[in-house]
Amino acid sequence: MQVVGSVDAHGMRYSAVFSVQTHRMERHIMYMDELIEQLLDNYYQCTGHKPKHVVYFRDGVGEQGYG
Repeated sequence: MQVVGSVDAHGMRYSAVFSVQTHRMERHIMYMDELIEQLLDNYYQCTGHKPKHVVYFRDGVGEQGYG
């Protein structure tokens, strides 16, 4: 699983964090809270302040057969 977040106020620089998921677990993102925390820490380290807004996007399910 890869999660990407901006590390500047203009959305021009990005950081990516990764985790391994078990097979066929696309509907539930394991350790999402820890991944987001890492991205927020990266943002803070690059800017010196916390983001004013967090916008979350998610793509579709990777494997067929979930109905």
